[in-house]
Amino acid sequence: MNKNLIYLFLICNSFFPCFGITFNTLKPLLENKYTKECNDSLREIPISELPEKLQIVLKEPREKIEIDGLKPYYLAGENIELEIFVKNLSIKTGTEISNTLYLDFIDLEKGKPLKHFIIRLNKGKASMKFQIDNALITGNYLIRSYTNWMRNFSEKEFYSKKTTIFSQTYQRELSQISKNAHLDTIKVFVEGNKLIESLNNRLIIKAINNFDEPRQTSFQIISSENENIIKGETDSLGMAYFDFTPIPSLKYTIKAENKSFPFPKIEKFGSTL
Repeated sequence: MNKNLIYLFLICNSFFPCFGITFNTLKPLLENKYTKECNDSLREIPISELPEKLQIVLKEPREKIEIDGLKPYYLAGENIELEIFVKNLSIKTGTEISNTLYLDFIDLEKGKPLKHFIIRLNKGKASMKFQIDNALITGNYLIRSYTNWMRNFSEKEFYSKKTTIFSQTYQRELSQISKNAHLDTIKVFVEGNKLIESLNNRLIIKAINNFDEPRQTSFQIISSENENIIKGETDSLGMAYFDFTPIPSLKYTIKAENKSFPFPKIEKFGSTL
């Protein structure tokens, strides 16, 4: 295959993206061996043999997508209205590399696109609006956007942002979630970062439920001799504060809601705040 023809394809993709040709499409042509006529030998065509300026174009992402107007929360049935700007990173203005933008609305739990949009760009700018399905269930969703040119690079360069959508019956769902909540873990923090034996230490504990929310609950600190050292209760923020002096040679456990949680390692030497 004539290398000049390959260059032509690449240049068309760089400066005339409406052709819809991506470098991924051309990779087999560049990576495979070709049999030339006239008894030419088999030969690989590495990217390093492309013109230097074209190598730079292919190695470095040149576009960045910025989207304004996406809110963190929506109610099913509402409209999502977006203002889009695709920037040419080399000149910091609206892109002229791409004139078409692709945008996906993805259900993160199922991992599949619910909507796919093809949007015309005008000097890198576009506006769009679409309605969320009234029957959509409560969950996390993703707006992902990219140009044909950006598909030549890692998907890390795509625009990607999450939003939470509540269903029309979310109040009933929240009530059900509240009924199903239970203690998941208790975290223990020590002022000064070290728990020192025989010294008075200031401890903070935080109780968290299975929805990663604060949990108000009663707890006990039990020694390895099965002695109840401290009884307490976390507040509405899941927090509790107390002073504690560990006894040498003993170990401790936190118990709450029929679960046991480990205590921080007790150090022999150190100082407290």
